Amino acid sequence: MENEKDIKRENLCCREILNLKEKFYSQYGKKPRISEAIIFSWLQYNLGKGSGTASNRNLILKSETKFPAEFGNQTLDISILEGNEIKLGISIKMSTSTSAYLDGADFLNPFFNIYRKQFVKDEDEFERRRKEGKRIGVPTLLQDMARIQNLKAIRTHFPSVTIVYSARKTKDTYWIHEFEEMGHTYIFLEEQLDDPFIYVLKEKVPTITDWHIDSF
Repeated sequence: MENEKDIKRENLCCREILNLKEKFYSQYGKKPRISEAIIFSWLQYNLGKGSGTASNRNLILKSETKFPAEFGNQTLDISILEGNEIKLGISIKMSTSTSAYLDGADFLNPFFNIYRKQFVKDEDEFERRRKEGKRIGVPTLLQDMARIQNLKAIRTHFPSVTIVYSARKTKDTYWIHEFEEMGHTYIFLEEQLDDPFIYVLKEKVPTITDWHIDSF
């Protein structure tokens, strides 16, 4: 990956991650998955530089991997596996205002029904679009959590974190509180510009810097 020297830096701060994203955008346009690639590459270069207390574990770092879920299949942007077990799930978002729609396994996932009153304004219209398989807009953080819960429902609990490049918005307060109560966590890079990303990540997943990644 270009700018490899910068991405390799263990103490890369959140502001520098945002700058790298803008640099890639200026060079290549807003191609999909650039934001995921930056975080993935940093993890690839830096996991295993901690105390090594878990270095005997065969942990594998994966990008954009599809897993069997309670309903259909679900993709994690970044995951750390031990054997077939997910040890950490990471979702990457540019913003909490990114367009999100019900799609595929979403239509089967009852998690959305729990919060239906929060996003359905017209029940008849919702049912019509659902039956016709048409796209239905949902809050970004709700879609994100529903997909993560779809994976957790059939597995031993694993920690999960959503990394958002922008800052949170007022409308996000309800969703963040709701899903943090379920054990999920959030990192908003724009809110911690001068903090080294490794410290921000370790605050959310305390054991992560002791994990040694043996393969990719």
